[in-house]
Amino acid sequence: MVLVSCLVLALLLDYLFQEPRRYHPLVGFGNLASWLEKRLNTAASGRIAGVTAWCCAVVPLVLLFVWLEQLIADSEALQLLSGGLV
Repeated sequence: MVLVSCLVLALLLDYLFQEPRRYHPLVGFGNLASWLEKRLNTAASGRIAGVTAWCCAVVPLVLLFVWLEQLIADSEALQLLSGGLV
């Protein structure tokens, strides 16, 4: 039931707010990836640079969301809210 409610909330929020005109999260992530690429390609090569960039850009976000998921595991209302927002 929470999954369906999350989906309905997400669709409602998407309809109400649409795409952000400024500061889109994917644009920010792309800027971070470009910045890391420029810095790491001069410092390291090939696979090492790629793994390092991935660890710097992706792993912290995954750990943050795993931590948040554990934090709200007991609250169905917070799961609904976070699922709808994400």
